[in-house]
Amino acid sequence: MQIADKNKYERYIESLRLLSPKHSIFMDLGLPMILFGSMGAITWAIRGTAGWGGVDGTVLPGLMWGLLWYYLSYRKGIDARNIVLWLGLGIALGGELGYGQYVSWIRGIFYLGDGTIAIEPGLGYLWFLLCGIGWAAPGAILLGWALGKKVSIRMWLVRSLLLVTLLVLLFAWPVIDWLGTLLLKTNSAILFPNANLGLYAIDPDKHLSRTVYTNTQNFAVVVWWVIALSVAIWQRDKTTLITGLIIGGGFGFGFLQSSLWTLGYGFAPDYIDWWKMWELNAGFNLGVLYAITLYWATQQVNKTDHSHSNIPDKNMIRNQLLEWRDTLFLAFGGFMLLFFVGFEYFFWTGLALSLLYFITMCFTTVGKLESHQI
Repeated sequence: MQIADKNKYERYIESLRLLSPKHSIFMDLGLPMILFGSMGAITWAIRGTAGWGGVDGTVLPGLMWGLLWYYLSYRKGIDARNIVLWLGLGIALGGELGYGQYVSWIRGIFYLGDGTIAIEPGLGYLWFLLCGIGWAAPGAILLGWALGKKVSIRMWLVRSLLLVTLLVLLFAWPVIDWLGTLLLKTNSAILFPNANLGLYAIDPDKHLSRTVYTNTQNFAVVVWWVIALSVAIWQRDKTTLITGLIIGGGFGFGFLQSSLWTLGYGFAPDYIDWWKMWELNAGFNLGVLYAITLYWATQQVNKTDHSHSNIPDKNMIRNQLLEWRDTLFLAFGGFMLLFFVGFEYFFWTGLALSLLYFITMCFTTVGKLESHQI
């Protein structure tokens, strides 16, 4: 993120000076937490409507958080156009992970064939924690890369390898089947509950097969997150390390906490839609974490020396071409994400929203270039 409008940014800084520390933190952190949390709750709940899940459904909360991030930064004179695409894409990838069977596990129920056997509820909570990390980790790492400073080609090669590895873990099901077969040989009752009973050695039914695939994938993505954080430490990439810990690690506990709503199935299964309550809570928790990260990122901008900022490039034409290149890339990326969200469910509405986003992002560059000329 960088200063896009020096006058607007100076007004923002001056407004902070006029407020007491408590009021400035409330304005800069408290209100965005409520806004991001509320938007996350409703969009995550929409995502789960009528089975609209997976990656396409998860793009919805991701893009809304990205647009809020961009808009709140824009009001402060800070350019955050690139956040919309990478935040929206990153959290969408987490939508490929499953967790449905954990709802019964935390109530001590393990489905097997047409019946059930007992399971330690703590294992259910553990896997909700790991799945929460896996859901938020891709978005956290990609956001850190987008927020960070320019890096060398060598560092981007390492990041590209990480990204390709993540995509393989999420979408190459033969790889997950192969990893699951290897992990089953450990006979670990933590990775695969009730493994000590020899259930998985027999031809597994749909419940056992789902457990093997889901747990293997969730475990693999958590390992990927740990490796990505280790790479950030190696590359001295403080930004990715911070975002990865706040969002990835934080949502592990947020995912676990929100799952408590589903305990209602054991007490009042017909009283309320407990699954929807858990989705609302999960979306709120993750939204709060993104607001905290936005606050931290804004503080990093505020700590930077801007005495030489906003000075136009001597080659004005070249400067404008670079601005338009970046904008068109990000605008088209956001257009594709929005279109992807709705083409199967509401084609024309999705297309209209995609075009509106594209045009709006183009106008931001027009405004930015005009501010440089003042």
